[in-house]
Amino acid sequence: MGQRARFKSFSIMSSNLNIARHCRHHLAIFFRSIQDEPARWLTILSFDDKHDCLSKLLGFSYMKIYLPLMLQCSLIRETRSNRTKAVNIVPSIETKNYSWADFILEYKLNIEISFAFLEGSKTKTYFIRVGSFSSTMHRFTILDQISAGTKFKYTTL
Repeated sequence: MGQRARFKSFSIMSSNLNIARHCRHHLAIFFRSIQDEPARWLTILSFDDKHDCLSKLLGFSYMKIYLPLMLQCSLIRETRSNRTKAVNIVPSIETKNYSWADFILEYKLNIEISFAFLEGSKTKTYFIRVGSFSSTMHRFTILDQISAGTKFKYTTL
């Protein structure tokens, strides 16, 4: 009985890894399909309506589709506070497990991850740059885009 339970546990873990790999593969296909579009910076997690989030570009409902997908891909993770017992969602940036850097390297993607300290915040807000800077487009930073007030139009499922 013990070995059967261990095999079932391994089978479930293996299945979850395959699902995560499959989701990351399709996400990489999406990023490749827009690599020649004009560059833009998007937040990885949505904090407010002031900044466009990657979920809007993907066209996904933030709570229903985007967060579960990113958790499944291991590109965001849950952290628990010991004091307040709160659960926080954070991008998988500085982690020993699978991270955005691993994802970019594994799929050889033309995207980059950076951060900014936004006005009134003492914590890093992580952004992803999608698209490309053309030879006629100057390379702009997250703060350049924010100060220009650039917003894009998206359709969300």
